[in-house]
Amino acid sequence: MTNDPSAHGSSPAAARYDLPPSHLENVRGSSQARIVSWVPPGCRVLDLGCAAGLIAGALTRTKGCTVVGVESSPELAEKARPHCRELLVADLESAETFRRLRELH
Repeated sequence: MTNDPSAHGSSPAAARYDLPPSHLENVRGSSQARIVSWVPPGCRVLDLGCAAGLIAGALTRTKGCTVVGVESSPELAEKARPHCRELLVADLESAETFRRLRELH
């Protein structure tokens, strides 16, 4: 884990999300913890802009959810991959991305 924004490739703001998913269990009241609390157990979740998989990891581990992630940064996507059933490295502004997502359904 690093706070050096240059270590996060094309996504400098990602440094604050480059935390292990277990971090959510210790940080009550964070926006990420709030999001996790709103998701019912066992859901299928589409995590758009999943960054390093902080939310995806918490959802799979604590709620038994199945997560499909989409992230534009290849570096962050590799960190999220272990927490997602499927992970697309793709641009959210591309129609091709949504065509690929439909194929996963």
